[in-house]
Amino acid sequence: NIQAVLDLEKIVIGGGISAQPIVTGEIRKQYLAIRTNFPFMANTLTEVEIDSCRFLNDANLLGALYQLLLHDK
Repeated sequence: NIQAVLDLEKIVIGGGISAQPIVTGEIRKQYLAIRTNFPFMANTLTEVEIDSCRFLNDANLLGALYQLLLHDK
């Protein structure tokens, strides 16, 4: 649903769950299965890349630090 609204090119998974490569791989696998089993989806939505974010489990900490720094300005 979100892909239809935002026209995404890439989806990145962060937080603790992203530290396990099997999770991102399974999300990618299920996404491709949906595109394969529902041709309407494949014809309507552009295929997106799905990956883990650079900071993996620390992504949430960096986001919290960023918000703290914004608040303290």
